[in-house]
Amino acid sequence: MINIDKKHNSDNIDRQKEILVFLNDHLTNGYTEVAKERLRKNGVDVSTRTVYAVKSGNRTNWRVLEVLAEIASENKAAKEKVEDIMSNN
Repeated sequence: MINIDKKHNSDNIDRQKEILVFLNDHLTNGYTEVAKERLRKNGVDVSTRTVYAVKSGNRTNWRVLEVLAEIASENKAAKEKVEDIMSNN
């Protein structure tokens, strides 16, 4: 799990699970390369393995997690927009 907080109470564990579910639901194939490129632009060089480890909750890296959350949020918004367009046809 992602170590969001040193205290492992049930609220923190639930929140960590929510984050991982969100990432799993909204990251599509190719997210690692997108994440690595965005991080590279900000002067952070990480391996594909690090990106996978953060996404799976086995490792904590706040910069990587932030970028993954941004990509997942963008994908979610795009899915919702497509669904909206399709429902209006």
